[in-house]
Amino acid sequence: MTQEPISPAQRGFWSRFLSRGFWIVLFGAVFLFVGYRLAFPNAARPAGPSSADIRAEKGIPVMTYTVEEGRWDLWKTFYGQVQSATTQQVTSFVREYITGVSVQVGDRVKAGDILVELSRELEGTHLSALTADYQDALKEYERKKSLHSAGGVSKQEVEKAYVALQQKKSLLTDVHTRLSRTVVRSKLTGVVVARDAEIGEIADAGRQLLKVADLSNLEVDVALAPADILRVRPGVSARIHLQGLTFPGSVKRLDPQATASTGMHRCIVSLQPGVNLLPGTFVEVELQVDSRDGVISIPYEVLRREGESTLVFVVSGDRAVRRVVTLGDGQGGIVEVRSKLFPGDILVKEGLDSVYDGAKIWVRGGPDDPGAALPGSGAPGRPAGAGTTSADLPKTN
Repeated sequence: MTQEPISPAQRGFWSRFLSRGFWIVLFGAVFLFVGYRLAFPNAARPAGPSSADIRAEKGIPVMTYTVEEGRWDLWKTFYGQVQSATTQQVTSFVREYITGVSVQVGDRVKAGDILVELSRELEGTHLSALTADYQDALKEYERKKSLHSAGGVSKQEVEKAYVALQQKKSLLTDVHTRLSRTVVRSKLTGVVVARDAEIGEIADAGRQLLKVADLSNLEVDVALAPADILRVRPGVSARIHLQGLTFPGSVKRLDPQATASTGMHRCIVSLQPGVNLLPGTFVEVELQVDSRDGVISIPYEVLRREGESTLVFVVSGDRAVRRVVTLGDGQGGIVEVRSKLFPGDILVKEGLDSVYDGAKIWVRGGPDDPGAALPGSGAPGRPAGAGTTSADLPKTN
């Protein structure tokens, strides 16, 4: 019996059938595998303890902070205005017209530079009159002296004429002095910070025309509240801040009497020579209001408020013990503790919201941490979750 040969059409049909069947079987197997893994995700894994099982057996997981003593430098921020400790109020000594002003606000001047020039019209007229009076008094004195030599007048008449002569001379000298002051010069090296003089105006005697400030001797005028004045004393350190720059300084003096209009006390902070600031600039000033050794300070993260009380939870064995503390001043996320804490006390830091007085706890990263031995659970040399100390906190000075 001979087998009939397979036609090309039959061969194509079986080839397409087998190819489609292969892909159907492959996709079916993948679908079944994915469905199985989704339905039974832990079928191939050994069952481990859940978070609820660990909490029920070992307690609440926490991280801790160890209390230490250290130096406490407390800085408080105020605001003030830069001024020159040495200034010259340029005023007019005579009543004359202003004929020239050589400077503008912001100009730098040296000692001896001409600032303002005044006319001599009024004082010149006065000078002419006093010069004539003096010449008359001189002639009268010479005449009386000659008559006295001839016996015509008494010695008292001569002395009276001499006194009148000296009076006229004194007035004449005073006018010459005033005339020399019609040219106003700078008495110091500095910068012009104010100008109230224009050509053609009349400068009355005593009127301020300019103000010159010495930039080599700068200070900051700071206003302090009565409560702060008790914590600041001359000589304490200061830090002046402006646009990211910091300049050192120190308290120069304190006014014991408050300003009547504000009730604030003036505190003058001196700046070191060479500081490139201009008078009138407003700056931020930090004053060191406290500096002590042996102070206990802790981060705010370990504190909890309950009503009017502030408390911490101290680790005692595997328990958290509630303890009320008294706080002092704080800065930079750290606060001083004035009572009820001692060096070496271990406080709950993370997990604080879950603990309560007498709660059973276990320290993450400690020897009883179930995850301490797992790969990636801690950095080399320091277990994950290990407690922090004051060395981990930002510096306060």
